[in-house]
Amino acid sequence: MCLSQAERIANIVEALATVVALGLGGVWSYWLFVKRRQRHPHAAVEHRIAHRFIGEGKVLLHVDVRITNIGQVLMSPMQSVTRIQRVLPLPSHVAEAIRNGRDPVPEGETEVEWELLDEHKERFERGACEIEPGESQDVSHDFILDTGLQTVEVYSYVLTEEDRETGLAWDMITLYDLSEEDAVLPHKEE
Repeated sequence: MCLSQAERIANIVEALATVVALGLGGVWSYWLFVKRRQRHPHAAVEHRIAHRFIGEGKVLLHVDVRITNIGQVLMSPMQSVTRIQRVLPLPSHVAEAIRNGRDPVPEGETEVEWELLDEHKERFERGACEIEPGESQDVSHDFILDTGLQTVEVYSYVLTEEDRETGLAWDMITLYDLSEEDAVLPHKEE
C-alpha cells in the first residue's frame, strides 16, 4: 500500500468518524432537548402567607409567591396572577348546592367555583425578570379583606415567556384560615 492510498483511507475514516459523531450529537440533542424538554423552563410555585387584623373591620392578608426555577434553562416569567377566593363562610351558591344534595363542583370541572374577592396581576417586561436554574424570585401581594372571613383559597399562577405559545402555567393553590388566634393584633394607640 502506497502513501497516497493510506492518506485516502485515513480521509475516509475521518469523514466516517465525523458523520458518526454528528449523528450521535443529533440523537443526544434530540433526547436532551425534545424528549426531556430541557429547552423549556420548569418551575415550582409556593405560598408564604400571613395575616394581621388592622382594625376598621379589616384584615391584611400578605401573600409571598415564590417562583423557583427547578429546570436546566433560564426562566423568564411574563405574568404572575394571585387570586383570593372565599371558602368560609360558604358562598350562597355553594351552600345551596350542598343543602339540595347537589355537587357544588360544576360538571366537567374539578373544583368549586369559589367567590372571587380580589386579584392582583403582575406583568413583567421582556427581560425584566429572569430566574436562573436553581434560583428563586418572590412576588409579594397585600390584600385588604373583611374580618368576617374564616377561610380563603389563595390561587397563584405564573406564565413564562417560553410557554406563551402553549398557554401552560405553573400554579399553586393554598387554603388559608384567617383565625384571630394565629394573627398579631394591631397595637392600640393611647
